[in-house]
Amino acid sequence: MKNNSEDGSMVVEFVFYGVLLQIAILVFSLNAFNFQAQQLAADSIARHALRSYLVSQIEPEISAKQVLNSFQSNAKSVLRLECDPDCTSAGSLVTLMVQVGQATASASAIR
Repeated sequence: MKNNSEDGSMVVEFVFYGVLLQIAILVFSLNAFNFQAQQLAADSIARHALRSYLVSQIEPEISAKQVLNSFQSNAKSVLRLECDPDCTSAGSLVTLMVQVGQATASASAIR
């Protein structure tokens, strides 16, 4: 004789789907927090590296490594320095663009 009763299966399904949903939420949250950390690092690197370049003539790559180390991040950073018309004359527009992981940021100043 077959037992077609479904007694108790609602609890099992509720727990199973609840765990799956929690795992999906956890993965999404971790990705969002990781991107937020990368964006904060990119903003900080752009601001600090440009300031140190303009004030102290320290290469932006050196400042970027220091800031990235303070965030304890192992993400790769890419920097691009642009000057209009050049980087040495007064009144030049200096722009530093930074990419850390998937996050990008830029900072601009007039020399």
